[in-house]
Amino acid sequence: DERKYDAFISFSQHDEEFVNEILLPQLESPPVGLPQYRLCIHYRDWLAGEWIADQIVRSVATSKRTIVVLTENFLDSLWGKMEFRTAYEKVLTDKHMRLIIIVKGELPPFDKMDQELQTYLSLNTYLKYDDPFFMERLRYALPHNTSTIETCSRK
Repeated sequence: DERKYDAFISFSQHDEEFVNEILLPQLESPPVGLPQYRLCIHYRDWLAGEWIADQIVRSVATSKRTIVVLTENFLDSLWGKMEFRTAYEKVLTDKHMRLIIIVKGELPPFDKMDQELQTYLSLNTYLKYDDPFFMERLRYALPHNTSTIETCSRK
């Protein structure tokens, strides 16, 4: 798979601190011996002036996985919902599990979720940030390509 990114991270701007302080350092600059991943983040990798909807589609298409940071803030975000739907449609058309849901905090109430998200959560496992093995489980769910394995074995 020659996609540009290992994962596109979809999150609410209100959860940016979690992404910047936890996910990015652990995945892009991990401790010695762990794989390094290429991540697509909207504020860093999107082109100014392009349609947001087009950039969402491109981010999902050029990433091996989409990681959704699911919080109540995410459910209040129009763009977050669009990012999830785009990734969900990709899962359905590819018939390949390319969507990783991280629940940060409590699982938001189902009645606040779109039908697609409710269905996805009821049929698939998701990661909980408060799980003591969270980061190991996240790395396991991410792609294990040759470059990732080589990076890990060289360290």
